[in-house]
Amino acid sequence: AYDIVPINETGTFDGNNYTITYQNGTLTVNKATPIITWNDPDFITFGTPLSDTQLNATASVAGTFTYDPIAGTILNPGVDQILSADFAPDDAVNYNPVNDTEVMITVYNIPDLVITDPDPVCSPGTVDITGSWTDNNNAGGTATYWLDDQATQSLANPTAVATSGTYYIKVTTSENFSDIDPVVVTIDPTPDLTIINPAAVCSPTTVDITSVWTDNNSAGGTATYWKDIDETDPVPDPTAVDEDGVYFIRVTTAAGCTDVDVVNVTIYTAPDLLITDPPAICAPGTRDITSAWTDANTSGGTVTYWKDANATDPETNPSSISVT
Repeated sequence: AYDIVPINETGTFDGNNYTITYQNGTLTVNKATPIITWNDPDFITFGTPLSDTQLNATASVAGTFTYDPIAGTILNPGVDQILSADFAPDDAVNYNPVNDTEVMITVYNIPDLVITDPDPVCSPGTVDITGSWTDNNNAGGTATYWLDDQATQSLANPTAVATSGTYYIKVTTSENFSDIDPVVVTIDPTPDLTIINPAAVCSPTTVDITSVWTDNNSAGGTATYWKDIDETDPVPDPTAVDEDGVYFIRVTTAAGCTDVDVVNVTIYTAPDLLITDPPAICAPGTRDITSAWTDANTSGGTVTYWKDANATDPETNPSSISVT
């Protein structure tokens, strides 16, 4: 406040016509309030710390701003979040502080994908990749599935991918923020066996069943050989099978993909002759040799009679061989 003291200046008033009365007074000059300028900042994305890009208020006089939240703060996602500033003027004698100046800022969430590659499967199995991702930020976006990392070629059926390879998952929010990451699908080939039954043999010849199969898919598996469909009784020596019957061949890859098929082994029972020489007789008698033999194996074969060991000269009348 300032005292006001009147001073008479000659010539200001005409003393002949006016009566001049002087009165002392007080003039009060109040502190001024600075003008604060601070516009709502542009949106930021979740994870972006506050900086002087957002905390950029200005004042009409020199002084210091204090912000709430402070610089470096990472705000949670949300719209119209309040930023507040208090201003302290350097000249506190002539200017008032200004408190609680507020602006609004929006923080958008961005997807942050974590991909877990699905377990390998055996063909003709398929893989569902729609459950292979999670979003660390829970941004609530929509997932799309692609053949390329630029998301230009869509994947037709992400719930039943049938081919090994790298695919891409993209999650996009309603504000068009997105993240894209690769997912690797592995579909291992399954053996597809073709069995050619080996030629029949006569005992005691054996049969090698290790070479009777081929794998149409060239899966590269390991073969095992079994006497029963439940695979509890292995073939002791599949290179020398000596019993007639049905056997089972299973081929299993390193990835655990497998196929099993049947092979038929035919081993005919060979005759095992036991010869009893007929009693000697005197000429000109005859002898019947058709009853001189038995088959220890009861193979049921047809008997022929020969005059030589190489069976080149047939005996035409084995039931009445003349003695000369």
